[in-house]
Amino acid sequence: MRKFIFSFVFLMICGCTLIPLPEQDPLISCDNINKYVKIVYEDENVIIANKPADMMTVSDSGDLTASLSGLLEKQAVCSNAKPRKYYSVHHLDRDTSGMVVFAKDQAARKALQDQFAAHEVAQGYRTVVEGVMEQDKGVLAVTEKGGETTYSVLRKLPNATYMELQTQGMSSEELRKQLGLSGHPVFADRRNAATYSGEFSEKYVLQAYYIRFQRPFTKEILELTLTPSDNILEAIDFAQRAKK
Repeated sequence: MRKFIFSFVFLMICGCTLIPLPEQDPLISCDNINKYVKIVYEDENVIIANKPADMMTVSDSGDLTASLSGLLEKQAVCSNAKPRKYYSVHHLDRDTSGMVVFAKDQAARKALQDQFAAHEVAQGYRTVVEGVMEQDKGVLAVTEKGGETTYSVLRKLPNATYMELQTQGMSSEELRKQLGLSGHPVFADRRNAATYSGEFSEKYVLQAYYIRFQRPFTKEILELTLTPSDNILEAIDFAQRAKK
């Protein structure tokens, strides 16, 4: 029997507070670009960045400041690195914050996309939802291909719940839809039935804080974790102060 030996790397990363992109006349230069984009991990094949809310993962506009991939390309130029293109492997919808994986070449991109397609990539999300979850743990949904999404309650709040979700195969959009259908929409996610939490923010509260996958072309397992974002902590404070 052939034996595989996997090396393992685990990194706990700070939440990496990011400044929101300017709404008008953005003046993102080499002097301040590091305030808007934070690299969580990088090697010869992969780069992972912490995407703030209200930013697209990729953009076809040609404006390097309009998306996370564009900012990474601009950051590389600013650091006098060889200009390069970063290839999207998956994406987070605009208002979801957290880790996004990009490949540095097409071969690495295919290797990573194959892992996502086979549900071999584990992802974790933090969120604050409306209403108090009855069960502390459970299954949120099962995809058609068998990927399962589970949840665990971290804290019960007045008419809200701070929770984590672990998934293999469900996108951030699908997570928000399933939570809305369950009667516990993500804070400020009006599209999926959020109500009173809309007073908190125009950006919904969902953070992709955890990812685990195999590095392309190696047997090394990479596991990364972010601490809670400012948006999560502010939502918890809002829920604690909200009237019952």
